[in-house]
Amino acid sequence: MKDLTARTAKQKDVIPSRSLAALGKRLSALYDAGEVTRLHTVPMLRPHTIAEHVYGSLLIATELVTLNVRFAASKNLNISRVKVMEALLIHDAPEVVTGDAPAPVKRAHPAVDDAHAIMEDDFYNNHGIEFPHLNKLEEMIVKASDTLDLGFTIARERRMGNRHSILKEVYDNVMLYTLAQVDGIDGVTDMRVLLAKQWSEV
Repeated sequence: MKDLTARTAKQKDVIPSRSLAALGKRLSALYDAGEVTRLHTVPMLRPHTIAEHVYGSLLIATELVTLNVRFAASKNLNISRVKVMEALLIHDAPEVVTGDAPAPVKRAHPAVDDAHAIMEDDFYNNHGIEFPHLNKLEEMIVKASDTLDLGFTIARERRMGNRHSILKEVYDNVMLYTLAQVDGIDGVTDMRVLLAKQWSEV
């Protein structure tokens, strides 16, 4: 996921059209996005869709937002539960156009990542979807929830019997990425402990 603050800074001021045609186009694209298969380069026992990923991310974010209300106040920040949920609902919607581009490809080829980001911005603008403006803590919660759901998803696959070696690589990447967020978000440590426990339950 590209930097969310940069995304909202670059995005045009979007005013969703009230016409039925525009509404139909927008809702149709968002419904279709839910059917997009994630992790298509990872051998999975069952397909994992954006709709499932969004649901899991929302569950995690609900816990993290609740835990971080006091932490945010100590840093003179506010947490908008609505903005966090809105961001997670649409954060992968452009994949209805781009597909779920594998993270290793985007990391290895910045030009691919940049082109992907342009297509994402075009999707939001063309469908009248405004990505919520997040403060730093809200952005961190969105990113942590997104990443942790990936971890819990592959841990669930492992518990169902999937022993493909790439799952361990994905798990290690999730644990490495979320380690950097431990100091910034209350509750991430607990989520990582829970994920490690679920990963080991085979």
